[in-house]
Amino acid sequence: MKITRRDFVQKTATGLATSSVYSPQLFSIVTSKTQKKPNILFIFTDQQHIDTISALGCPYLKTPGMDEIAERGVSFEQSYCPSPVCGPCRAAVYTGRMPSEVGVTGNGERPVDGIPFMGEWFREKGDYETVYMGKWHVPAYVSSRVPGFEVPFCGHGGPGALSDSSYTFAAEAFFKNYSSGQKPFLMAINYMQPHDICEWLRFNRKGKTHLPFTQIHGELPPLPDNFEIPENEPELVRLRRLEWEGVNTGWSDDDWRYYIWAYYRHVEMVDAEIKRVLDALNSSAHKNNTAIVFSSDHGEGLGHHKMVRKAFHYDEASKVPLIFSWPGHYPEALVNNQDLVSGVDIFPTMCDIAGIVQPNDMTGQSLGCLLSNNRSLEREFVTSEIEENRGQMLRTQRYKYITYYEDPVEQLFDMIKDPGEKQNLAEDSQYLSILSEHRTLFKDWIRSLKVPPVVKHRW
Repeated sequence: MKITRRDFVQKTATGLATSSVYSPQLFSIVTSKTQKKPNILFIFTDQQHIDTISALGCPYLKTPGMDEIAERGVSFEQSYCPSPVCGPCRAAVYTGRMPSEVGVTGNGERPVDGIPFMGEWFREKGDYETVYMGKWHVPAYVSSRVPGFEVPFCGHGGPGALSDSSYTFAAEAFFKNYSSGQKPFLMAINYMQPHDICEWLRFNRKGKTHLPFTQIHGELPPLPDNFEIPENEPELVRLRRLEWEGVNTGWSDDDWRYYIWAYYRHVEMVDAEIKRVLDALNSSAHKNNTAIVFSSDHGEGLGHHKMVRKAFHYDEASKVPLIFSWPGHYPEALVNNQDLVSGVDIFPTMCDIAGIVQPNDMTGQSLGCLLSNNRSLEREFVTSEIEENRGQMLRTQRYKYITYYEDPVEQLFDMIKDPGEKQNLAEDSQYLSILSEHRTLFKDWIRSLKVPPVVKHRW
């Protein structure tokens, strides 16, 4: 749909403008371009729920680092990960292709040969210096061998509370020592947090007779509006809930609220590292010629549908923050709440930022048209794959369709009327035509993917 009029709404809690298109007047600030290619700083967290940035409206935590990026950039509210699982998503983000196309449909799998990774491409086509810190997981959890990147510090694979600060130290040292007269750089920092919530969950499996830290009892966040188990769920989702903490370990409502409170503290821990990185960048010679991209590999259940962790297709696991900040080139403090975007769009958008050609056969699309002018993205839907290619999600502008392999239960949600995904419309005869339309879109999409023979193409 082409929108020709300005449509900004102020977020009362944050002051951030919200829109899916941008007024031409905003681009009067883009009056000059640096001669040198821009540097790119890519900050990637692990298991971050989309609604965990204070500047974007979450009142239960403070995130000055992420706030700084959001206040100086464009945030996407309809941002989906290619897979709500660590390894497959990372393989997809760093290649611009869906996980099944890269051959990584589960953690620990090795990608197929012949697909260029981000670091390799930027070195070859853009003559960039490329550096990488942190978690990799394609396939090794941490590795000194990340395709196309120098890895000054790969970490030790332990909790983010122990390793994330070391990635920050490496970034700070780089900014201080790298000359602005050298090649432009692409720096990828892949933090572990807030993934440490998984360790917290393991230590807090059982419900408590009383909660620790009595001074925070009045500060525990409320339970989400969709704190309920939908009827007639797909079997994989039902079993996943029973595998993990909460429902099957007898948590009380206060236990759930305490878990949500603890998760926000993990987000604040990684935000402290991000703020240190931004301070180091702002104090360096690279401040005015560095674009920043911020996102996460997948979300976190956070009590919605009484779920924790990830690896399911409800929005809490499938949506992630996505922000592009390039002051002087992109609008600032804006939220795009309409366009559907995906983690596979990050690589091609970075190519646009760098002014280099994109690899052939990318599944993702550059978001440059949304960031630099008022053209809509020509896209009907985005998709996400569950681990081992056992489930698929297809999100159109209004509806979300979910199907799991050899499971008769399909799910169809009206994301405008029912953003909490409480009412499955797939069983409602009034929505048969919409369900059929989404089945067709899904089948056509599956046929369009270039899936290598080593991947079990279940569909």
